[in-house]
Amino acid sequence: MEDRSQNLNELVNCPVCGDSVSRNRLQKHLEKVHSAEAEKKRAALEQFETRKREEANQIVTCQVCKQSIKRRNLASHLQKIHNQIPGQMLKMGDGPSFSEVLESLEKTKKAKKKSRPTDVFDRGLTVSGGAFGNGKRR
Repeated sequence: MEDRSQNLNELVNCPVCGDSVSRNRLQKHLEKVHSAEAEKKRAALEQFETRKREEANQIVTCQVCKQSIKRRNLASHLQKIHNQIPGQMLKMGDGPSFSEVLESLEKTKKAKKKSRPTDVFDRGLTVSGGAFGNGKRR
């Protein structure tokens, strides 16, 4: 009995890739790694990574200074040169321009300042005495 279990755990080389695999896992390895479906997934992943690399190397124009920069370097350029932290709203191409994004951020900041709550509990004030918690923050 022990000979059989040791025989199943024995390492063999995969006939396709040459990796060492235990004998009882060889069939699963062949199905999972070397099937037609696995090859399609691998090819699709390679295409995706190639496309992503090409997009990162694409030349774009900085909306602030009109300098040509690789897309992958745009965020650090905005941060280092213009002291701007690019947000999720900042897009290249079809999206809003950099100045439109800044204007919308300013509007939201102003709107937040104007809409100040009047309730003492919503404002986080300490209420002392009475039935409001005897001076404890709520």
